[in-house]
Amino acid sequence: MQKSRHFLLISLCALALGCGKSSADVLLAPNATESGGPPPDTDYLQTKTSGYGFTQIETARNNPIVALRTILMVPPLPTDSGTLFFSVGLQPGGQNFDPIDNGVLEPVLTWGPSCAPNSPSAPFTSWWIAAQYVNTYGNYSGYTGCHSGDGMFVEEGDPLSIHFSLDGTVWHQSVENLRDGASVGFDLDMLGQTQNYAHFWLNPVSAEPVADGEFASTTITFAEPERDACAPIQRGHNDFFSNPEPSPDGTQCSIDRIVLRAQGVPASTQN
Repeated sequence: MQKSRHFLLISLCALALGCGKSSADVLLAPNATESGGPPPDTDYLQTKTSGYGFTQIETARNNPIVALRTILMVPPLPTDSGTLFFSVGLQPGGQNFDPIDNGVLEPVLTWGPSCAPNSPSAPFTSWWIAAQYVNTYGNYSGYTGCHSGDGMFVEEGDPLSIHFSLDGTVWHQSVENLRDGASVGFDLDMLGQTQNYAHFWLNPVSAEPVADGEFASTTITFAEPERDACAPIQRGHNDFFSNPEPSPDGTQCSIDRIVLRAQGVPASTQN
């Protein structure tokens, strides 16, 4: 049986050093009391509202995601000496789930230490980002644990252009800092395993954010037309996204702005 994606999010916390309150814990909390109300541009959607700092899009099992582009704006530095993640990721939900099992392809903007093999020796110097693959369920050789390409330091306010693309069975991840042109990447052959979930995630493992996580100019490409997939199926209580816009042929979904908020961070009046 295919394992829950939410259980994978919890397992990522175990790979971070100094695991405290994880976003997976609040994501699944059934009695959350804070609510910013429905985002003003999405009243027409029946999007599930649950937890904080997690927005997700799902495609049909036989219609995988084949590309994703977005721009992550680097937020101000946290004040805690713990671990905080902002990420956009792809997870399986369709064909060829095994033998690899449940993992996540994701560039991760990190404050503090993490499981990434190329983590910096001084993780509290600055924000840093690396393209990664994390799989804590499977035992298939070469796909277990945490894998990544090179990491790079980035600064508050930097726009990070993130791109996923599928070439045959190989997934390419790239991150380019549009301020200075620096870039990092990571390629991994997923052996035909399809990716049917795209998530945008704020994970306060053991450090709290001091500002929203913002993604701009997001475009998700599907293998086949699927206009109904052009809408998040879940968002956090105070998360915001602008109106999803399907392409005329139904193979792409564009969302101008996605804002993630942690529990206790009030909704902005300037959505």
